[in-house]
Formats: sequence, structure tokens, C-alpha cells
Amino acid sequence: MRTLRRALGLVLAMVGVVALLTVPALAGSPIVIKLGHGDTADNNYGGVHNGAMAFKQLVESRTAGRVQVEIFPNNQLGSPREMFESTKMGSMQMLWEGIGAFTGFVPEFMVFSMPYTFPNITVALKVLDGDFGDELSALSVKKTGVRLLAYSQYGWRHFTNNKRAIRTPADMKGLKIRTQEDPAMMKLVQSMDASATPIAWGELYTALQQGVVDGEENPTSMIQVAKLYEVQKYMTMDGHILAVNPVCINEKFYQSLPQDIRHIIRDSAHTAALVYNGVNTYGATLDVADLAKKGMQIYVPTEAEHQQFVKAAQGPVKDFVVSKIGKEWPDKLLKAIATAQTAHLKD
Repeated sequence: MRTLRRALGLVLAMVGVVALLTVPALAGSPIVIKLGHGDTADNNYGGVHNGAMAFKQLVESRTAGRVQVEIFPNNQLGSPREMFESTKMGSMQMLWEGIGAFTGFVPEFMVFSMPYTFPNITVALKVLDGDFGDELSALSVKKTGVRLLAYSQYGWRHFTNNKRAIRTPADMKGLKIRTQEDPAMMKLVQSMDASATPIAWGELYTALQQGVVDGEENPTSMIQVAKLYEVQKYMTMDGHILAVNPVCINEKFYQSLPQDIRHIIRDSAHTAALVYNGVNTYGATLDVADLAKKGMQIYVPTEAEHQQFVKAAQGPVKDFVVSKIGKEWPDKLLKAIATAQTAHLKD
């Protein structure tokens, strides 16, 4: 862990050095950006704070202090849903959070809750950084006034619980599982005969500790960040959803900025997302062994068992999403995935 933290420190230091090479002249009073997220500020390798710090260093260095970025970690500015509302209203300027909590504002975001769709992270990022991601950002601007400035991912979501090992969907029956405030995620859990209970991220640890719910579903990075291994015994690595967390900005604020600053903010957000994706993906390679050392019993389904999860959830959740938002966006996503996968296999 000390080696990893030193490596992370070097990455962030290098980001700062590179940023200083393109510093413009200082001019006028600083523009202040409030950026909120839900993770801790302890530089855990799975935390968004790593990306947020990279963004801060890049923006402040490249603008020579014309822009100051104030980071508010650990849900200081509210739950993910509340922070999106604040970004929408303009009382805070930026947000870096999981997209599943925002479906109440943009129902089309539910497409990311269709399970077992992305074949791998490389293909997912091709889709998000391509035309599909641009179109989805434009839709968000139109509906909410919030731009999806850059995309990152925080890993594959897996089921955890305190009752029993889950090897097939049948083992889910009767369990109370926490989900995000996303109807499609709730449908996913219900398709396996479990009970879905939406609980805010900041309240999850206590809910698990007190037995309000039996389990939850999250990437290993978030299990580490929130120390859920302290209150969860079993994890099943089914990887039902790739967790997407965009860097968001209030569109009115963004468009009010000088063109050069808009460019720096957009470019820095993409670079910070790359930093976060890299650190998070590296951490994910270490998580399983580390969580096992911390006492979790981890099960990886066989291919036959995995197909049982796919059969139980994929069709019902897709049908549910289509019933809520129509076929356009599910079809766009699946087409974009197929195109990106074909290109990836040719690389």
C-alpha cells in the first residue's frame, strides 16, 4: 500500500509539472469552482479524489491562478442526487459522481444499468469517449443544463451480502439488497427474486452494519473506499454493470467562461479522468487479494453460472428500460458497443 501511495504521489506530482509547462499570465480576480464528490480524501487508489486532485492541479497551474478549484469530498455538499441538483441550479459548479443516481433527472442514463452489456473496459471507454458519449452529454445539457464534461469508470459492480455465498441467481432469493436510486438497478435485483432498497451512499455503511439491508452491489474500489468489507462477509464477482462516473459541470457557468479557460477545463477534465481510470484500474488488480485478507469470502462464478445471471437479468432489465425511455437510447448504446468491439478486435 505504501508503494502504491508513493506511485500515486508521483503521478499527481508529474501532472503538476506538466501543467506548469503551459502556464499563462495571471489576470483578474480568480474564478472559483466548487467540485463535489462522495469519496473520502485519503487518496485511496479507488477514490475519485485522485482524479479531482489531478484536475485541480492542472486547472490552477495552467490558468496561473485565474481559476481556483475547491474540492468538497465525502458528500460534504449532499448526496449524489442532491449534488446533481445543486450543479443543475448552479449553486455548485462541478460534480464527479456515479451516473446511476442521476436517472431521476435524465431517465436515459438508465441505459448503463442494463446488465452484462460491455465486454470490457477498453470497449466501454471507446463508447463513452465517442459519439455516444457526446450525444448523451448533449441530451443532459438539454434536459438539465448539466454537461458531462468527461467520462471515467470505477469498476465492475459485484454483489456482496452477509447471509450466504451467492453462486447463482437462485442464491439471491429473499435477500435485501441496497441499490442506487435507479429504477433499472432495482429491477436488476428484483429479477433475481431479491428485494431492492435504494439507500444514499453516505448512509450505506450504517444500513449494512445495522442490518437494514443484507447486502449491496458495488465495484471493489468502492468496497475499499467505504470499508464495506468491515460489514460484509461474502462477495460474488459477477460484474453485472460497469460503473460509470462522469465529470459534470453546470453548462451556463461553463459557457460564461473565456474560451481559453473553457478549453483548459475540458482538457484537464479528460486528463484527470485518464489519471483516475489508470489509478482505479491498477487498484482493482490488487483489490481481490486485499479484500480476502480483510476477511471477505470471494466467489467467482463459472462460465455456466455466469450465464445464469445473464439469462435471469439481462432481458428483463432491458425490457424495463425500454418501457421507461423507449428503444432509441438502448439501441444506440448496443450499436455503439458492437461497433467499438469490432474495432477493438481489429486493433
